[in-house]
Amino acid sequence: MKHLKKIILAFVCVFTVASLSAMAMDFDHANVVTKAASSPLDGCTVSFDLNTRTGFATFGGSVTGDNTVTKSRVSVVVQKSVGSSWVSVPGTYVVNEDNSRGVDVSGSKYLEKGYYYRVQTENTVWVGSKSYTELHYSALEDYT
Repeated sequence: MKHLKKIILAFVCVFTVASLSAMAMDFDHANVVTKAASSPLDGCTVSFDLNTRTGFATFGGSVTGDNTVTKSRVSVVVQKSVGSSWVSVPGTYVVNEDNSRGVDVSGSKYLEKGYYYRVQTENTVWVGSKSYTELHYSALEDYT
């Protein structure tokens, strides 16, 4: 059963990647990136470290805009794979917003064994009242 679950998850991941590619998504290392056209975003990061012996996870993200950016925001949430869906883990949503070109945020939590996990960051910058947003995802962590 454990192997079947891994095979199904691998198929879902491959199908998702193929679908995202078809929708003109870009890939940045292990992170899937949804890019805004003509974006003033200079850089975004996502970090996720899960100690599979203890279940302790640290996670974070950052966003930086170019010199036209007047405000920036980054939110981070840990998600777990439940069936064919990704579900936010309670107590893992963190956000930081500031009237500056860049912000970062981090958090930590003990996670429940028996799931695959990832981190999603939503990175937004503003130039005046116009906003630009990118989504990033970490690589999967196996804590089954």
